[in-house]
Amino acid sequence: MCLELSNVHVFVQIQQSSSTAKYAGPIDCTKQLYREGGVRSVYKGTAATLMRGKCLSADFVLLYVSQTVAASLLRHVFLTATLT
Repeated sequence: MCLELSNVHVFVQIQQSSSTAKYAGPIDCTKQLYREGGVRSVYKGTAATLMRGKCLSADFVLLYVSQTVAASLLRHVFLTATLT
């Protein structure tokens, strides 16, 4: 359900840059997309959305892991320095 809403949101945003509005709003956009091309048109662009999400998730995981490892190393260095 979120992917459909994301795609509709993009279609409505894109039309704002043109001089004539094709859609009156998100609900009208969904109706027109479904009427023109069926379910496939509502899901158009989903692959790009998923790839973007996957890249952002990978960046977040890499950042989290690197920060966790750095904190662990600093903790280890600090503890060994105070014990000796």
